[in-house]
Amino acid sequence: MAAFNLQVSGLDGQVVDVAVQERCTGRELLQHLRPLVGKRGCLLRLLGDEELDLDSDVHQQLGKRRHISFLQVPCNAWEAWKTLRGVECKDPSRSLEGVTEIRYEMTAVDVLEHVCLPSTLERLSIGGRFNQALTRVALPENLLCLTLGGNFKRSLEKVALPCRLQSLALGDLWNHSLENVSLPELWHLRLGASFDQSLASLAAPKLRSLRLGEKFNQGLENLSFPNLETLEFGDSFNQPMDLHLPRLLHLTFGARFNQGLHADLLPLLERLKFGHDFNRSTDLPPSLQHLEFGYFFQQSLDKVRFPSSLRSLCFGHSFDGSLVHATFPEHLEHLTFGHRFDQRLQGLPSGLRQLTLGANFNQSLGEVLPRSLQVLTFGFRFNESLDAVLLPDGLEDLSFGWSFNQSCENVKWPVKLRRLSFGANFNQPLVLPGGLETLVLGENFNQPLQGVNFPRLKHLTFGYRFDETLENVGLPSLESLTFGSLFNRPLEAVELPQSLRSLAFGDRFNQPLEHVRLPGRLEHLVFGGKFNRSLDQVRLPQSLKRLSFGEKFDRPVDHLPQSLEVLHFGEDFNQSLDCRLDSLVSLSLGENFDQSLSSRRPRASGLGPRKNWLDLQELTWEWGCCPSPWSTIGDSESWSRAWQASTRITRKRGMSWCAKNGSESSSKDRVGTVEKRPKNVAMLKRHVASMSREELFSTWSATAKENDFRKQVLRPATGIDWVWCQLPSLRHLNFGSRCVESLVSARLPHLQTLVCRHSGYIFEQCMERAEPFCRLLHLECGDISVGCA
Repeated sequence: MAAFNLQVSGLDGQVVDVAVQERCTGRELLQHLRPLVGKRGCLLRLLGDEELDLDSDVHQQLGKRRHISFLQVPCNAWEAWKTLRGVECKDPSRSLEGVTEIRYEMTAVDVLEHVCLPSTLERLSIGGRFNQALTRVALPENLLCLTLGGNFKRSLEKVALPCRLQSLALGDLWNHSLENVSLPELWHLRLGASFDQSLASLAAPKLRSLRLGEKFNQGLENLSFPNLETLEFGDSFNQPMDLHLPRLLHLTFGARFNQGLHADLLPLLERLKFGHDFNRSTDLPPSLQHLEFGYFFQQSLDKVRFPSSLRSLCFGHSFDGSLVHATFPEHLEHLTFGHRFDQRLQGLPSGLRQLTLGANFNQSLGEVLPRSLQVLTFGFRFNESLDAVLLPDGLEDLSFGWSFNQSCENVKWPVKLRRLSFGANFNQPLVLPGGLETLVLGENFNQPLQGVNFPRLKHLTFGYRFDETLENVGLPSLESLTFGSLFNRPLEAVELPQSLRSLAFGDRFNQPLEHVRLPGRLEHLVFGGKFNRSLDQVRLPQSLKRLSFGEKFDRPVDHLPQSLEVLHFGEDFNQSLDCRLDSLVSLSLGENFDQSLSSRRPRASGLGPRKNWLDLQELTWEWGCCPSPWSTIGDSESWSRAWQASTRITRKRGMSWCAKNGSESSSKDRVGTVEKRPKNVAMLKRHVASMSREELFSTWSATAKENDFRKQVLRPATGIDWVWCQLPSLRHLNFGSRCVESLVSARLPHLQTLVCRHSGYIFEQCMERAEPFCRLLHLECGDISVGCA
């Protein structure tokens, strides 16, 4: 077959020369050009005198011309989603081109052979009830990742899998032989829970990662995986490991494995993790760096030869063996003992940096700790005196468990100790090193601190019961101060350090702040559940960025600093927010909030309306919240400006809708049953009771008055009417099932990601009337997800 040379040039200046067969179609040429000039996630349009027909002969379309142009157009996930749903769209022959990812779930697809999968597809995932044979399905040549989960249990023996496939995952019901299945480029293979077939005939020479499911328990004789780097077995596997894996780096066994290993068969192994039942002595590979034993391991360490390369060693729950004759490698850095371990510490390696002791450990330490130790963590029961203990000079981090409650007066603290954490029972006077930077005190601590000086302390956290004054306490370098639930002391005489950046009060704190000098650098301020004091005379620093109030707070907030970026109110707050907050990007309101968020009127100076809410990026209302009666929502221009820079709108625990009854609206109003089609809006109001949004619109079909109905009767509980809403900066939108109708009139020109937790049918019906999302790159709705890179 004759060929001719064709010059292809892009509008961006890119030029390539290709040899084209005489009877090549436009689609074949497109597939040939895409890896040369196409960007992932883009449509490639070929232009002669006009756009080339993809199904016709290129030679006939061009005649004597030997030059064409190409144009790259971003793929649209909305058009692709409609095509996969079987909905009529503008250009079905091209709508899937450029799509790189498709995911089907539940009942989204039954017969895949009728779907024309795009040549650009790289990742395909099919779950749910799909169980169709793939022998007649044309999988794209460029497909890299294929997942067949859910109910799929068909053989792959005669399936034409793409030669470039790199990742294959099969679901929990799949249990067929892999004989005669060719996977020449496969790197990753995951087999589900039911798989229990021999792997002897698996043809995957480049396989690097293999994960086997729960029921797999086949022998490993005659297997060859020369490039395998990661191997993970399921819970049932308990066969001899007589398999040479020259490049294996990570090996994980499941619960039932209890066999020995041959170290020479695993020459490069770095990570080894045993499962629940393993309890026998075994050879360890010479290159091992990380070793973790399971729950039942209780073997003596007397004759165990740990490899010199070992850096991390973790014993399981049951190990309680003596360390008298144990020989740990000199370069071991991390050592962890499990729940039952309670033996004297002996022979710890000189290079150990981190030691973690389990819940039962309660032995005297004496001088057994190596000088190299930097992190020491005790468990639940440890309660031995430290008076005679020689703590390593290099110790930086020390944590005690629940039971520790020993005096610190005679302890020789290391000079380099920076972080100290006490457990719940500790309640002793503080005699601590001056170099501490972080101090965490447990639940029961409640000692007076007058005269205590921590010159370098940066972070201080008190527990539940602390309720002592901080007067005359030296904390010149403190940056973060957190009180527990019971603290409720006045702060007028307390000199908070100017270095303080974060201050958090507990649940009971409810003291006046009028005469408290808050530090000028304070950025984060958190009040607990009971705080409900006036802030009228309180000087909040202009550096404040995050302010959070608890459940009971319900006071006017007319003088908040303009530097605020995050503002959170609790359940009871219901005060006006008619204040200027130019930097605010996140606002959270509670259940009872029912005030206007409309912007102020333009000022007389002619500078336009104040910048209230214009940079807001995240808005959250709690369940049941129904802010702002319609009379106070504000005009459409104000709302448009208010949401122009929004990037995220969230409503916790779902979205409810409310009906306007007369001139007022409250969170108690509900949209309800409509037995007959209403003649007008007034009649509809009289029939509103309790009904879901979907049921309402299926009863009352769309008419000319539907838009009027939405404007006058229904509104989201967030107080945002999407009929007027314009969000030109919004990139990502994730919303629940009750507000899909609100997208109909939304203006979202730059939206890239849309996730809707709603049935695809209702979403489809609403979106037919919506503005097109021309830049949408990822759409997830119902049982179908589409992605364009």
